[in-house]
Amino acid sequence: IILKHKLLNDEVKFGFKWFFVEILKYNFKSQGILLKNYANGVDLSEVKTKADPVKSISNGFTLPKDIYSKEEAYTYALSLCEKTCMRLRELDFSCNVVYVGLKDSDFNYISCQKKLPRYIFATNDVFKVCRMLIDKLWNGKPVRAITVSLTGFGSKENLQCSFCDDIRSEKFENLDTTVDSIRKKFGYYSVTRAALLNNALNNRITKMQNPSMKSYL
Repeated sequence: IILKHKLLNDEVKFGFKWFFVEILKYNFKSQGILLKNYANGVDLSEVKTKADPVKSISNGFTLPKDIYSKEEAYTYALSLCEKTCMRLRELDFSCNVVYVGLKDSDFNYISCQKKLPRYIFATNDVFKVCRMLIDKLWNGKPVRAITVSLTGFGSKENLQCSFCDDIRSEKFENLDTTVDSIRKKFGYYSVTRAALLNNALNNRITKMQNPSMKSYL
C-alpha cells in the first residue's frame, strides 16, 4: 500500500511537471523550455574558457539636475573621459572612434560619433573630440544624462606621429601615463583636475579615503 501510494504521488508530480512545461511551451514557445531550465539551474550552453574581446569602453552618468549650458556639459564629459581613457590605457589600447550621447529632460536621446584619422589614448585628445561632438549635438534643451564611449581599438604601438597632427598630443600621453601610475598606487582621487573640483561625478569620494592624499592639476 505504501509503495502504491508513493508511485501514485510520483505519477501526479510527473504529470504536474509535464503539464507545467506544456503551459510554458504554449505561451512562450521555445523560450518556455529555456525559462524552465533557468529556474531549475540548468544551463546547456557551452562553457567559455576565454572572455570575449573588448569591443567598446563607455561611461555614462545621470546628472543630479538638468544642465542648461555647454560649459557644464563639457565639465561632465571631461570627468567621463578621464575614467574611460584610464580603462583604455589599462588594456593597453588606443582608439580612433569617439562617441557621445546626450539625454534631455524629456528623455529624448541623441548621439553622434566621429572616426579619427589616427589612433589616440590621451584624455585631453579624447576630450577635444567630445567637445566637438557636444557642440554638434547641442540644441539648447536641458541635458540630464551624458555618455562617452570609445571604440575602434588598436595597439598603442601602432600610433603614428605627424607634424600636422592637431588631435594627438604626445606630452599629454606621457602625463596621463604618469597620473595613472599614481592613481593605481594611492587611489583614483589622489590626483584630481582643478576643473573637476565641484563636479558632482568627481565628488563621489568615500569617507574612508585619506584627504591628505589629494592633489590637484
